[in-house]
Formats: sequence, structure tokens, C-alpha cells
Amino acid sequence: MLLSFGGLLERYGLDAPGARKLEQWTLKDIQATGLDEFVQLQLETLLEAIRESDRLAKKVEQQVLAVAKPTKQYRRAQQVPGIGVALGMLVALESGDFSRFKSAGDYASYCRAVKSECSSNGKKKGKNNAKNGNRYLAWAFVEAATYAARFNPRIHAWYERKKRTSGVPKAKKALACKLAKAMWHVMNGKDFDEKLMFG
Repeated sequence: MLLSFGGLLERYGLDAPGARKLEQWTLKDIQATGLDEFVQLQLETLLEAIRESDRLAKKVEQQVLAVAKPTKQYRRAQQVPGIGVALGMLVALESGDFSRFKSAGDYASYCRAVKSECSSNGKKKGKNNAKNGNRYLAWAFVEAATYAARFNPRIHAWYERKKRTSGVPKAKKALACKLAKAMWHVMNGKDFDEKLMFG
């Protein structure tokens, strides 16, 4: 829905607000776009849907927490930006024992956060099976990328730069990959530091 909101504004030559700014938007901000009333109605509806989706996500999170027992692994997962209570639990449960992944790249591959292609001598030779890995972790890290870009200033700046050069889907996938690699380091004993993502 955030993509739809941003895409609609960009279609009419307006800059899409970042996710953090969008949270502050009101009916006056929509009216200030000067777009015709039907486009404004679309924007208003999308904004309400985004807020309702956030509300429902929090409700589900509360229900899950009422019955789940937090583990050390689940608490460590929440160090990574964009990973909250529900996603931390999903990452911990779906990943299993992190020692089975020899490197951060192996874990990112298991999370479907890297390109699935074969190459030789710098030339593309074909694609591997893109369905390999864990689809739930793939979804979780894309969700985490959405939240990390919304709430972490440095990640937000990196994401906005990447989005300008590569577009939204590639930028989000690249950020999901960085988060997955950072998660591997955190789950193998390091405390989260932005250097795990940006060197």
C-alpha cells in the first residue's frame, strides 16, 4: 500500500513522502497536492488502509505474544533494525540453528535475499532455482526492510539513494539482503552495529 501511495503521487509528478513522513500526513496534506478530487479520494483511502494494516498487525502481534515464550535467540533478533516482536519470533523459529550457515552470504541466500544466477568469468550463464530457501524468511526480511527504512535515519538515507538509482523493488531487496547478513552476525554473537551493514 505504501508503494501504491507513492506510485500514485509520482504518476502525477509529485514526490512521494518517505514512510516516516507519511505517518504524519493528514487530509490537509492530501488536499495540498492540488490533485483532482478522485485522486485525492484514492490517496485518502490508501492512507486509511495503511493505518488500518498497521493497527491489525499490532493486534496479531499481541495475540502471538500472549502464547509464545521468548527465547534468547528471539530477543537477539530484535537488535536488527526493522525486526520487532513478531518478525523476531518468525526469524528465530524459521532459521533454526544459525551455526548451520557457514557465512552471512549463505544465510542471505537461504532467505532468498540474493540473486539466483549462475556466472562464469563474469558472464551470466543461467539462473539457479529461485524457489530454494525459505519463503517465510524472504517475506520477513522484505518487511523488515520496509520498517528499517521508515524508522532508522541512516538506513532511510541509504535506501532513498538506492531507490533513486535502482527503483523501489531492487532497493528493498538489497536492503533485505543487508539486514539478513547483519542478522547472521547478530545471531552468531555480535551485537548489532551499523558497520555490519555499511562497513
